[in-house]
Amino acid sequence: MRAIGRLSWAAAILLAFSASMAAGQQGKVPAVPPPAPPVLKLTAVGFSDGGPIAKQYTCQGASASPQLQWSNVPKGTASFVVVMHGTDNHPAKGMADEMFWVLWNVPGDATGLPEAAPATAQLPDGSMQAKGGREVIGYRAPCPPPGSGPHHYIFDLYAVDQKIDLTPQATRADVMKAIDGHILGASAYVGVFQQ
Repeated sequence: MRAIGRLSWAAAILLAFSASMAAGQQGKVPAVPPPAPPVLKLTAVGFSDGGPIAKQYTCQGASASPQLQWSNVPKGTASFVVVMHGTDNHPAKGMADEMFWVLWNVPGDATGLPEAAPATAQLPDGSMQAKGGREVIGYRAPCPPPGSGPHHYIFDLYAVDQKIDLTPQATRADVMKAIDGHILGASAYVGVFQQ
């Protein structure tokens, strides 16, 4: 009987200790993870995301490149890459869509690109522009065939943790290969145009 009594007493202490620990744990507030940093955001001046591209940026106007702006740049960004491509045309019936503009080595402290970038391989800030579709250096304005309906043009922005060592003869594929594994953030902006 005494052994049973001692066992019950030990069991009671163990139960009380367990209840006390459980109550203490319930009173703790779980750690809240820090908020995620804001996502890189690209905008274009003169037309809304998903809206019609202003005529001055098309073949019906001045064929000037639009002013782009971005915010929420990831920490450690050394440079930016901008790629503009059209999703409605696939040259030579291939997988790649049509390229309209590729820039790389845009300085990491830049917050955008001015309107009407010159059609030169290297810009004053050190950015490089590829010779794109139809052998046009720099920005090529949207100019879909009349009556073909609305065409979609995507501006992709990449924040990269390094500068890219490529010549002006680089293609979009070369640029994308060079930044693979170095992208800190990305954003896209869509414009629509038809004739």
